Amino acid sequence: MLIVGSFLLVGFVIWERICPNPLIPLHIWKDMGFSFLMPVSIFGITAMLSSNLWLALFLQEVHHRSALAVAVQLLPQVISAIISNIVAANILHRVNNSLIMAFGAAMYLMYVMQLLPSQQQSLAGGIFNMFIRLGATIIFGMSTAVYSSVKTAQEGKNDASSLSRAHFMFL
Repeated sequence: MLIVGSFLLVGFVIWERICPNPLIPLHIWKDMGFSFLMPVSIFGITAMLSSNLWLALFLQEVHHRSALAVAVQLLPQVISAIISNIVAANILHRVNNSLIMAFGAAMYLMYVMQLLPSQQQSLAGGIFNMFIRLGATIIFGMSTAVYSSVKTAQEGKNDASSLSRAHFMFL
């Protein structure tokens, strides 16, 4: 599948070069700010999602908490994400770009939107969303592979904390 996916990706780039109305115009990658923020977004989302997955597993397997108890304990994280999105939506048009970047990784999508001309902002949002989904897919696949291999290797042992150690070595 990896080989087929690689060939399809190369074929897509070739098609985008010759197509008169491309789905993703390749000139968007010439913007250095946008091109830099796409890999940064993948690394950020992979670290956050992987940590959340392993934190929930750690609380369930090492501390023997129920899934509901873990969800309640992680609820402040969800609430703070919602609040930060509301704040960002209300102050984005009033605050300088450099201040938004200094505020943190949660605001960089808006920075990308201000980097590009208005006719390319929806395209940048779509590409950003695709990179986030790609990063989530990759990290969940890698994390579950690490989990499965450690879980299989420790069969018969009663050491649930080795799963957490494996995660932190993985990251």
